[in-house]
Amino acid sequence: MTLIAAYSYEPNRTVFVNDFRTTIVSKSTRTQSDNAFKFLDIGNQVGMYLAGDVTGWNIIFERELPRLKCIKSENFIEEFINILREYAVSPTPIIDNGKHLKSLGFIIEKSSNSNKSFYIDYMQGNGASLIELEKNKVYLIGSGANIQGLEEHLNNDLSQYISNPKRPSHQKEAYLVANILERFISNYIENLKDPLIYERKGISNVFAYGYVDRGFFQICSYTEEKFGKNYNKFSFEKDKNADIVLIDKSNNVISKLSPLDKITSDKPVRVDPFNRENT
Repeated sequence: MTLIAAYSYEPNRTVFVNDFRTTIVSKSTRTQSDNAFKFLDIGNQVGMYLAGDVTGWNIIFERELPRLKCIKSENFIEEFINILREYAVSPTPIIDNGKHLKSLGFIIEKSSNSNKSFYIDYMQGNGASLIELEKNKVYLIGSGANIQGLEEHLNNDLSQYISNPKRPSHQKEAYLVANILERFISNYIENLKDPLIYERKGISNVFAYGYVDRGFFQICSYTEEKFGKNYNKFSFEKDKNADIVLIDKSNNVISKLSPLDKITSDKPVRVDPFNRENT
């Protein structure tokens, strides 16, 4: 359960937004925690934001990551989709038939200082597809992707922002557009006035953002503050040990993020610096 967004525009620019929440379901409990770093880098040329059945992704990358890191960027799409298709129709499925794995990611071509962004849809027992992202179109994956009206709202607002002929080019820099996409998502969900939507959809109430621009990828650290009746502050950053953390300064909560193959439910952490979930 997650929410990941991507938007490609202009040549070689794509921005990404992702949440941090994991949901672990057992026979008797359903535990949610804001503790996941849902991005995986494959060598220095490929990056993927992951959604869907975590078990499936973990199995694939545990077996295939060394091999994937050796594939040249110009051959990556063809070879990776062949690997995924083999798993998808294997007589020994890695997840239950009908379950999905999805991803939004990119491939960097260092020699040409360019990149390609892509969308993966994998369905166990059926097959897998990998397509290049269309320009000026929002892609959403994860359990939050079907929040009513969200996709249409993002497409309309981003289209107006990017296509405005009076907007200077420096306001269309990738890091600014990534931040704007994050704001559009956060504000839209908050304005629904449904504090339970985060738990129901299994998404965190704060997000990270990043971008790929030509031959360069960056995940952006940032701090958000709100002034009013109370002073609220949130940071997404690296700590002194270079660990990626969420810092909810409003509630004195720090969450160290883990990759999906290292997630545990031992000590659930909830981050709600702006009281969006009324926690």
